[in-house]
Amino acid sequence: MRILGIDPSSIRCGWAILDGDRLVAHSTICTDREVYHERVAHIIQVIETLVDQYHVTDIACERAFRNPKHNTAALQVVVQAIKTWCRQHKYPLALYSPGQWKKSVAGKGQASKDEVQQAIGLYFPGTKGQEHEFDAIAIALHGQGMMRLKEMIK
Repeated sequence: MRILGIDPSSIRCGWAILDGDRLVAHSTICTDREVYHERVAHIIQVIETLVDQYHVTDIACERAFRNPKHNTAALQVVVQAIKTWCRQHKYPLALYSPGQWKKSVAGKGQASKDEVQQAIGLYFPGTKGQEHEFDAIAIALHGQGMMRLKEMIK
């Protein structure tokens, strides 16, 4: 199982690829385009390239959430674009809330960015990157664990 984990955002979208217990690659998609739909199209284009380049079999992504204190409409559009792409290309997609993957990887659903980064350091010592990449690694780890569990139940 080769899984692509995605921490969605319209400005800095983290991604990570796991193959079993190995962290294959991770980075951040930075969009500097002013026109919003061009940002979303760029993110989808990079995801498509990653899926092809790394022979991804599954995708795990943070679910868009609603927060009255923040404008989450942009996040919802990015997640919807990812869902649409996966459906069109018949790729398995699992969506997880921040609380789900944070609890799974860092031990508590309200883990801070630093706590997530520390937890990832335990899984993959010496890993360097931006905060969005660490979140993407955590999302991929959680997704991988959930997929393994489903396989065991079958």
